[in-house]
Amino acid sequence: MRLGFVGAGNMAQALFSPLNEFIKKTFQEVIIYTPTKTRAEVLAKELSGKVAADLNAIEVCDVVILAHKPQQLNDVCSKLSLKKDASIISILASIETEQIKRLFGVNQVLRLMPNTPAQVGEGVITYFCQVSAREHFTYWINAFSEHSRLEEFVDEGMIDLTTPELGSGPGIVLEMIRIFSESLEKKGLSPKRAAELSAAVFKGSGELVLKSKDTPGELRDKVTSKGGITFECLKVLGDNSLEKTLHQSFKAGHNRSIELKK
Repeated sequence: MRLGFVGAGNMAQALFSPLNEFIKKTFQEVIIYTPTKTRAEVLAKELSGKVAADLNAIEVCDVVILAHKPQQLNDVCSKLSLKKDASIISILASIETEQIKRLFGVNQVLRLMPNTPAQVGEGVITYFCQVSAREHFTYWINAFSEHSRLEEFVDEGMIDLTTPELGSGPGIVLEMIRIFSESLEKKGLSPKRAAELSAAVFKGSGELVLKSKDTPGELRDKVTSKGGITFECLKVLGDNSLEKTLHQSFKAGHNRSIELKK
């Protein structure tokens, strides 16, 4: 079998690089296309693949990964004719399974919404595939499950609805880690030490939630003594409507996903 990539950006790198052994064992040839070839060369090295001279080179592939920008879908479709029995794995934000099937004339589509922590076996990968296609993609689903947390949605609309929290969430968390780090640097810590300690705070808090029977709110209350330091920190965040701001950002992200469908 041949595996083809259309696009090889950060998300494709994060999601598929950890599967390099699986891919090498499963596919006889890996072909990667990007317009400038720069990104393709990086992923080709990871997966022992080859860089395609042009988009037409992908047409011989049995499985095609759509990892380009969603806005480029119509252009890619107009230039790419796939085999009738080809299957597609899409990581295109907001692009629905039926649209991909219609545009490329295929029957088997697996839709994924990954995030960059997949590169280190963390984070959440949400996915959807129609019941008729599930058995076809079992080997892929099992491979992803071995490296990251895979969460299936039987309602495809839930992927778009939860992308701001689960797909874009790492970007928001990384911004918060940056702010923590910057504050510690101003207090005298080196940039490296500040980043490591800030990241450890977020990682430890997440592990606490995963291993505790208490809700995040209950755990927060347990470390918040009235009149104490944590209390004062949370009071300022409440006064400045951090919760409202985050919900507004999630809403803005969802609105953008709707725009990308057009």
